[in-house]
Amino acid sequence: RQREREDETIRLLVLAEPVDRRSAEFCSEVAEAVSALFARESLSITGGLLRALQQAHTNLAEWNRRSLREHRVAVGVTCVVIREGEATIAQVGPSLAYVTGAHGVTRLSTEDLPAAAPLGGAAEIEPRFTSTDVTGREVLLITSTVEKIIGLKQVEDSLGAGPEAALAELF
Repeated sequence: RQREREDETIRLLVLAEPVDRRSAEFCSEVAEAVSALFARESLSITGGLLRALQQAHTNLAEWNRRSLREHRVAVGVTCVVIREGEATIAQVGPSLAYVTGAHGVTRLSTEDLPAAAPLGGAAEIEPRFTSTDVTGREVLLITSTVEKIIGLKQVEDSLGAGPEAALAELF
C-alpha cells in the first residue's frame, strides 16, 4: 500500500504469519487491516505503525475473548515502511526480516524478545522497531517456517546471490 503525504510517498509492505494452523485463514485479513489502519493515520511512521498494530491486536483479542478456545487465533506481523531510502521495520509475534547489502546479512527476529507476543494473544504487544538505510540494500520478509524448513545458512547463502536469484533459490 502507498500513502501520499506532504509531497512524499510512503510505501508499506505487510507480511502476516499464523501462530498455528487455525490462524492461517485470518492472515490476509489481519495484513489488510494493519495496512488500512496505517494508511488512515497522520502520525509519524513509528506512531502510525504502533497504532495500527495495537488496533489490530485489540480487534483480534476481542474476537478471541468471544470465541471458544479451539477457535482462537494469533498472528505475527512484519511491516516495512519505505520512505526516501530509509526502511522502518516493525515486528510483532513470530517475525523474520533480513537486510542484505555490501556489508553482509542482518537477521531481524522477535525470538526471545517481548515483541514475540503475537497479535490476538493474551499479552500486550511490544513491537520491535528497526530503522535502516536501504540504499543499495535489499530487505527480505519471510515467515519463520521458511527458515525452519530450509535453515538459516541456506537463507543467508541465497541472499548473497542477489534479489532475483535469492527468490528462485528460496523457492
